[in-house]
Amino acid sequence: MDLTRSEHIGIYRYMQAAVTFAKALADPTRLRVIAALRQGELCVCELCDALEATQSTLSTHLALLRDAEITRTRKQGKWIYYRLSDEAAPLIETFLRHFADARHDKRMRRDTDRVRQRLKLRENGCCNVGFKQHRLRQRLKLRENGCCNVRFKQLD
Repeated sequence: MDLTRSEHIGIYRYMQAAVTFAKALADPTRLRVIAALRQGELCVCELCDALEATQSTLSTHLALLRDAEITRTRKQGKWIYYRLSDEAAPLIETFLRHFADARHDKRMRRDTDRVRQRLKLRENGCCNVGFKQHRLRQRLKLRENGCCNVRFKQLD
């Protein structure tokens, strides 16, 4: 069967999209991000706190997930919210269900618990804490609980 030039280009684009998608899933941090986003839309600071990752680390991973069309973004004020794309969500669910033992992974369970805790801090369904304020609250709470081993540094 002879293919036209436009058919070759179409197949190439399809294959590139499939390879980009597969590469996006081929990293533990990105899988953790995807698993966190299964709980719903999250802002970058919520993801950073829940996954205990820096903004610069997650920025690279989030860009790759966005380029692979696995995630979608929206901006609200100074916060950028990420969610699984409607097109990728069913495939992601099937993929993760295939590896159902991931639910038994300690790190994934901790991530899930931290996402739930972080979501409790929202007001009117929106993140209002940011990075530094949340960490300051955590440190103050540790200090109030008599944890004297924690270094306390005032955050600007």
